Amino acid sequence: MRYTLEEILDAREKRWGIRQKLAYSLNEGCLISVTLCVPLPFRIKSEYKVLFKILCDRLKDVFDSRRISIRFERAIYGADGPAIFFSALCSPEVVKRLCVLAEESIPGARLLDVDVTSNKGEVMGREQLGLPPRKCFICSNPAHMCSSKRFHTSKEIDMAIKRLYKEATREL
Repeated sequence: MRYTLEEILDAREKRWGIRQKLAYSLNEGCLISVTLCVPLPFRIKSEYKVLFKILCDRLKDVFDSRRISIRFERAIYGADGPAIFFSALCSPEVVKRLCVLAEESIPGARLLDVDVTSNKGEVMGREQLGLPPRKCFICSNPAHMCSSKRFHTSKEIDMAIKRLYKEATREL
């Protein structure tokens, strides 16, 4: 299915609004927002929607293994792909550290974008914890640098995403 730019931007705006509303609705703790960190053509494919669910389950396992309970809040599937929201009764700093651990240790989880928002609407980033920026999934440069300067070709990106997909689904 093909979406217009307006539909994609509307979906992103809706997702941001849901994220803010859910974060502010929490009396304590924080909100975990999970999306796919891949180009749109991948995000809307059915097999990537299935992969997203698998990776979200593995993310939950990381929290369970640390005896930190996360509660499902909401899931959406819009023109910009899937998103799921969890809440945790834990500090945003602890939750962000676990999310980074999950992104770096779960096979294929580099395909996820896991954001943490406090119940005051503040986004907890890696830099606030003194952690290095997310690495590009092709080279070891900071991902934002490669993305903004378009260091890699579409073919390189497609190959890296397919490799990570295979990594994530190898055990299935």
